Amino acid sequence: GSINVSESLNEGGDITIVGEHESVMGAEVLASGATAGGAIRVGGDYQGQGLLPTATHTVVDGNAALWADAIATGDGGQVVVWADDTTQYLGSCAASGGALGGNGGDVEVSGKQSLLFRGGGDTSARLGKLGSLLLDPENIVIVNDDVASDDEQIADFSIFADDGGELFTLSASMLASLAGDNAVTLESYNDIVVEPLAGNALIFEPGSGSITFRADADGNGIGDVNMASPETTLSAIERDLFISGHDLQLGNLYTAALFDGGDITLQATGQITTGNINTQATISNGMGGNVV
Repeated sequence: GSINVSESLNEGGDITIVGEHESVMGAEVLASGATAGGAIRVGGDYQGQGLLPTATHTVVDGNAALWADAIATGDGGQVVVWADDTTQYLGSCAASGGALGGNGGDVEVSGKQSLLFRGGGDTSARLGKLGSLLLDPENIVIVNDDVASDDEQIADFSIFADDGGELFTLSASMLASLAGDNAVTLESYNDIVVEPLAGNALIFEPGSGSITFRADADGNGIGDVNMASPETTLSAIERDLFISGHDLQLGNLYTAALFDGGDITLQATGQITTGNINTQATISNGMGGNVV
């Protein structure tokens, strides 16, 4: 069925769904509004913080939709999908800015121990600033598959079985399919690992949305960003790239563009090792990106 607190004249309402084990299966959860999007919280609040009870396991299946858009004017709302243990997310959600003005909102899909992400999130803004998409598990591994290797875990929607571990496995093809004008953040409490990939390339769509890889998010000195093959090129044409962690073991970084190349910022409390870095503009009156 559906839960609908959308508003045709005003700001969208708020929807909160809490419980120990949660499933959003083929449902529409709607909190859009004419002047601003509302808030949808499934399984907890932002990063599991605050006083809202948190779920142990959360599933959003491939036929589910969570919308907190601004329709006419105003900013997109907030969508949070959280679990203390395992989140399995195949659905779609949106917190886009208004068609006549306004900024994109914020989407977070997090499993503190294990996260399976095979869905989508839209935080675009036609006339304003882009919103953000945050994926936030314990560890992240990007694999050379058309689909992530943990996808079979969702086949029977068995959210009551503790089979998650402390890992989020994401296919390189999923990253390649994310819209270039969405800001994307991959944040882990420990490591982010890029396994050897076909063509030695991890390619994001060109666009204006920044890309952030943040390991060691809790700042305890345990958590690296590691490209397993030093020949791998991370390509993000026109986009700003932020990479942080304890140690950074990186391949080639490419944000060059026809007009203005994207900035690259690398931050580590330990060592930084990289291959080639290219942020150039390929026309004479363009601007190369900064490297910090």
